[in-house]
Amino acid sequence: HSNTPEQALRVLSKDEDENILVAVAKHPRCPLEVLQTLLKKDEVRIKSALACNPNIPLDMLKTLNESTNLCVKLNIINNANTPKEILEKLCKDHSSNKVRKNAKEKLEKYNKRVQKSNVIKQIVRKFVNLIVNK
Repeated sequence: HSNTPEQALRVLSKDEDENILVAVAKHPRCPLEVLQTLLKKDEVRIKSALACNPNIPLDMLKTLNESTNLCVKLNIINNANTPKEILEKLCKDHSSNKVRKNAKEKLEKYNKRVQKSNVIKQIVRKFVNLIVNK
């Protein structure tokens, strides 16, 4: 549940059931120290779940990106907060055509968003200049 208290997530992170650990790893309110502990686990499902977490720190995403597992890499690509630099690296991934293709698609979407954002900023600047210079 999205309102699960951090303390409950800390307690659940000590469980041995992999399904529980996967749920904790994905949880957006998962405390940093729990994310760090889960990153040390060898289970691919846990690493894949961590890659989905929208609040995972950049250094942890970079560590996960060293994985050779397809699911981990695809979840990194699908994470809304994966930065451009990681997507660019995944575009050159030699382990999978699917990873390269998905990363390129996500990077194209990212670049389109940046372009739209820049156009909006230019329009706002012109509008502000028109008002100020009246």
